[in-house]
Amino acid sequence: MAAACAIIAVAAIYFIADSSDSSYHAARGLPYFQGVNHFNDGEYEQALSSLNEAIHLDSGDAEAYSYRGQVYSGLGQHQRALEDLDKALGLDSSLTLAYASRGIAYSQLGQDQRAVADFDKALELDLSLVQAYRGRGGAYERLGQNTRAASDYEKSGAFYSDLDQHQLALNDYDTAIRLEPNSAIAYNGRGDAYHNLGDHEQAISDYSRAIELDPTLALTFGNRGAAYQFLGEYQLALNDFNQAIQLDPDQIGVYANRGTAYSSFGQHQHAIDDYDKAITLDSGVPRTYNNRGGAYFNMGEYQRAVADFDKAILLDPGYAAAYQNRGLAYGELGQTTKAEADQAKACSLDSQRC
Repeated sequence: MAAACAIIAVAAIYFIADSSDSSYHAARGLPYFQGVNHFNDGEYEQALSSLNEAIHLDSGDAEAYSYRGQVYSGLGQHQRALEDLDKALGLDSSLTLAYASRGIAYSQLGQDQRAVADFDKALELDLSLVQAYRGRGGAYERLGQNTRAASDYEKSGAFYSDLDQHQLALNDYDTAIRLEPNSAIAYNGRGDAYHNLGDHEQAISDYSRAIELDPTLALTFGNRGAAYQFLGEYQLALNDFNQAIQLDPDQIGVYANRGTAYSSFGQHQHAIDDYDKAITLDSGVPRTYNNRGGAYFNMGEYQRAVADFDKAILLDPGYAAAYQNRGLAYGELGQTTKAEADQAKACSLDSQRC
């Protein structure tokens, strides 16, 4: 039998980033849907023509007025946009995007207090509406209410991160920091954006600034540790993970990340203990099982390693690394056919593993 080949555990880096308006309505004719499609494609003149026809066919269609109002805004005709959005909301006061769009039109016309009121209403209806946070942040900034503005830009940055739109998130966190230079939350959020854009050194710089401003942010210690780990600075990472856990013992990702740091030092039992804790807190993360399987493998406990790789694959059937790792474990157990099948599967899922 070949000598045991150590598995490098896949590092689990965790960072602690009106459906009704477009829904089908059987009573609507083709012009409405053509207008919506043209609007979504940025073809405002064509959208206007189609929506004019849709409103001619049904003068009570609130969403047609809402879309036409947005078209007018796109054409720079903000007063006409207001008239249509007023009409839309008079017909249906539940149209979230109509409030946000009217807020944007008010902002363009210099009526920021009215804009804020509309963004407030939009967010009352949908707390995840990123354009309302962004629009309200801009209105607050023009009104000289920088703290409120910064808070809204922090929220929009967080939502953009959740949508994997990291450059937009970075832009909004830049604005938040410009308005509120001592916001630890903004520096932490911008650090996340930098990390997700691949600039780990700048991420560490922002996390460090956040920690200077608020040394009680367990989340930020965990995130900085993850960035250090990504750069291979395992001792610095371990120090940050320890501090994060001391501040907040229930951070799921930190235990998994610290387990990976321990594995890098060959402290596999410590790693397993941390993976156990992470799984107790959240049993649905495939990488945690894969990494614990790697630790068991490196301790020569191949059957337990296989069980963990099984679980990782059950949770994520497309997890190439888990198939490859399980194949190595089967090889150590003398189960050559299974080992070869798993290696072939890993290769089919990821050509870099061939």
